[in-house]
Amino acid sequence: MVFPARIWPTLDALDAHWASDQGQVIEAEKAKLARAFLTDQVPGRPRTLVIGPVSAPLLQSLTHLKPAVMFQAYPPAIGFRQGAVPALMMDMDLPPFQRACFDLVVVSYVLEYETSPLALLSLIYEILQPQGRLLTFVPHAMGADAAGPGQGAGFWGMQVWGLLRQSAFIRRKQGLVRQNQWRPTSLVHLSQPQVPPRPSGRIPILPRFEEIWRTKRVPDMAAPGQTRIRSGQTRIK
Repeated sequence: MVFPARIWPTLDALDAHWASDQGQVIEAEKAKLARAFLTDQVPGRPRTLVIGPVSAPLLQSLTHLKPAVMFQAYPPAIGFRQGAVPALMMDMDLPPFQRACFDLVVVSYVLEYETSPLALLSLIYEILQPQGRLLTFVPHAMGADAAGPGQGAGFWGMQVWGLLRQSAFIRRKQGLVRQNQWRPTSLVHLSQPQVPPRPSGRIPILPRFEEIWRTKRVPDMAAPGQTRIRSGQTRIK
């Protein structure tokens, strides 16, 4: 499944949205759902990867799990921000991580902008532990303009489930974030890898992914002039 290219939001636009009255309500609800969904679902001190920018309330709900290590990966299209969580710019086709090295992967403000979300989900399948969890946030089709800045595609619940199923993930929980009593803004899914993946499920890993897994080092992920985090620093045993 290939989605048309979308215009990514800027970090400044996201900050302004999260600081607005509407944004604060939505992000607080996201953080509440994240904590409820992840309770008793991940091991203590999970190794965590956050793909995409997240608001302060959502980040707090993740740090509440007291992760043993946490990285935040920014797609090059959206920019890069250094903060309390070690961060890097990660080309989604060049993962600087080993297979099965994370217990939890959180995807926020990313899938709706990817032209091929299946490829990203397939990559996430590889870096998750067999008993790991994937938490995804995407805008709802009925309220995409209220879910955040940018022009990302909105999703219906069955669309998200279809992407997860094709990428060999098993759905565990699904929730809605609402702007008000009537209007949904975001879909939240918690899923886990299908082990072993059914032949009709997981899409094949691209050959270039296989080459990357066998490579000991990959190129720097940060753009010129930014703090560089080399792959040797981000590989997790």
